[in-house]
Amino acid sequence: MKTNRRQFIGRTAQSAAIVAAGMQFLPLTRLRAQSARPGNPLRLPADWSGDSLTVARANLAIWPGYSTAVSAINGGVPGPTIRVRRGEEFAARVQNNLGEPLVLHWHGVLAPERMDGHPRDQVAAGQSYQVRFPVRQRASTCWYHAHTDQLTAEQAYAGVAGFFIIEDPAEAAFGLPSSSHDVPLVFTDKRVSASRQLVYAPSMMDVMSGYLGDVMLVNGTPDAWLSVDRGLYRLRLLNGSNARIYKVGLSDGRPFHLIGTDGGLLAAPV
Repeated sequence: MKTNRRQFIGRTAQSAAIVAAGMQFLPLTRLRAQSARPGNPLRLPADWSGDSLTVARANLAIWPGYSTAVSAINGGVPGPTIRVRRGEEFAARVQNNLGEPLVLHWHGVLAPERMDGHPRDQVAAGQSYQVRFPVRQRASTCWYHAHTDQLTAEQAYAGVAGFFIIEDPAEAAFGLPSSSHDVPLVFTDKRVSASRQLVYAPSMMDVMSGYLGDVMLVNGTPDAWLSVDRGLYRLRLLNGSNARIYKVGLSDGRPFHLIGTDGGLLAAPV
């Protein structure tokens, strides 16, 4: 990486876009919301504790006062955030309690072919399988999701997805925002019934053009807000939608810096 720490941080700090100075709440959604302001506090997925990844049906309070049927990983939507340091081994047992076939794919992660989550490796309902491989790539924000033959779209739509974050001492040297100032945000759009159930019933037109929702969730939260401190924030943005493309910006129009992609940090902020 050609840019040194002072240059990288200096270029990043020139922008107020990931600076939340002076704001009590940072609005996160603009698609039609189902709840009145002030909305709902942003859910932050728990970090994975290193045990199994169990995928099962669940009923969660996505909307206050309602119980919504989802497909959860370890009881949450999105699933737990997996954090692995470069040079470590990632090992997990995937338990399929969905009642239908399942396999998970580690999207953007350089996994061995037999560990990558190809649809041919899906397991039947009630079965489990072991994943184990070394992580040898540089720091990057990746994700994992259902990759089941002919069920990928529906399972991911129902919630079978989560962050896979690779950490690296080389990135840590830049002193980027961390801990509560490093916020993973997964955007999904849903079609929702009056009883606040997720509707997945693609028409032939949807099959051809993509299944689009009219309600946006951020980390499984409708009309989300995040209470912030003064200072720099790192927002890890993930498009977890089936088909929608997003144009992301701040409500007051101020600029922000892109510092990396799922391939890792850029040579310099853009």
